[in-house]
Amino acid sequence: MPNPEIEEFAKLLIQKVRDKAVQSSDRRLRAGINHAVAKRWRHAASGGSDLESIGAVLAPDIIDDTIFHLLQAIDDGRVLPCWGQVSTVAVVGVVAKLAS
Repeated sequence: MPNPEIEEFAKLLIQKVRDKAVQSSDRRLRAGINHAVAKRWRHAASGGSDLESIGAVLAPDIIDDTIFHLLQAIDDGRVLPCWGQVSTVAVVGVVAKLAS
């Protein structure tokens, strides 16, 4: 049975956390961006690096950025407006479903 609070939390999590992290990563891929992370990504991709080596550089940065956006959204009150109504177990279940 769908839970409206959980569905709203999942929607906000996608919009305010995942989508923000994707946008941030996309900006880092643009030519001319001189952010330290963008430079690290370009370096990883240059010189014929294999996909595993590139992924080993990108994955931690993307995860860090996602966590940053999650914490920022929580601090700003954008993700958990109904926190008092949603159990921690339910939230963990939603996050697990989003991750799979």
